[in-house]
Amino acid sequence: MSPATFAENLALNISSINLKHWYYLSTHEIKKSATLLLKLLEKKDFINTNSVLKNANVYSNINQLNADKMKSNYTSLPNQYRSDINISMWNWHTENWIHSPSQFLTKLKQKGINQVYLQLNIVNGHIQNQDKLFQLLDIASKKKMSIIAVEGAPDMITDSGLKNAIERNKVIKKLCQIHNPCLAGIQYDIEPYLLAEYAQNKSHIWQRWNNAIKTLSETWHDKIEIVLPFWLLDIEDGKNIVEKTLPYSSKLIIMAYRTKLAQIYTISSQWLTWGELNNKKIVIALESSIIEDETSENYNQYPQSDESQTTSLNQSISFMGEEKKLFSTINQLSTYFSQWSSFERFALNGLESK
Repeated sequence: MSPATFAENLALNISSINLKHWYYLSTHEIKKSATLLLKLLEKKDFINTNSVLKNANVYSNINQLNADKMKSNYTSLPNQYRSDINISMWNWHTENWIHSPSQFLTKLKQKGINQVYLQLNIVNGHIQNQDKLFQLLDIASKKKMSIIAVEGAPDMITDSGLKNAIERNKVIKKLCQIHNPCLAGIQYDIEPYLLAEYAQNKSHIWQRWNNAIKTLSETWHDKIEIVLPFWLLDIEDGKNIVEKTLPYSSKLIIMAYRTKLAQIYTISSQWLTWGELNNKKIVIALESSIIEDETSENYNQYPQSDESQTTSLNQSISFMGEEKKLFSTINQLSTYFSQWSSFERFALNGLESK
């Protein structure tokens, strides 16, 4: 991405300015981007260029200005679902759709959801309820919705777990040889940090995760979707871990599990900027189910000064029981995220689908 485009993005998304955005640019590009940024900000009536040179606190002032603007826009948003926003949803339970694929998809479509991440029931190398699955795929195609298989378990990075994952990968791949329309792809939500041994050897765990991603993509004979925790870029060697997925990932789904607008925006802006610099599509995922105590800490590694322990964790991480607030937040964020070419859609976990 050129310095001009980079500066334009920052001007459009001024509250996301921090050192991480400049990390990916060379010294020459930083100087050029800074000059262009000041001109763009002045053009957009955010600041006067001369005042920037005199006022060391200008960035905090700009952040407050934009935060107030976001808050004002947010409170005025309607609660209805917008047809111009692309939204995916995870479905982990067959019983949600097996009895009436048409009703299942119709309800989702009414909420603005046009893509489903579907966990398939595979027993002894065979996909269960295959006729119903074909029916679901046919109806989805007619409704202009897509279905993506979702796979994932922390032990997929182990030898036995990866062997099983490869076998399932091949079974799912064969599905498209016998039915059209078929799946729009496959997604992996492995989450290796949930393993008990993660704390003792994080570097080794992520190395094995990178190997699993490479192997599963090669088995699929195409790029795969990858689900990531939002804090991954911030850990030791995190940037390198993510960059190793570039040859194998079609897009990255970032679990930006927060409920406050400003926090979601701050988390997402880092990934959207990274995606733009690396020509990779980014999906921003939000949570609306209960976060179990044993897994909540994994969504809490990114420092947030206003969060407390168990009682408030679900409120700060999940939109559970607050569907109107969830979609209002999506409506607002979509306006800002659309300024990044890397932004593709939102994804929702735990949304009521019955």
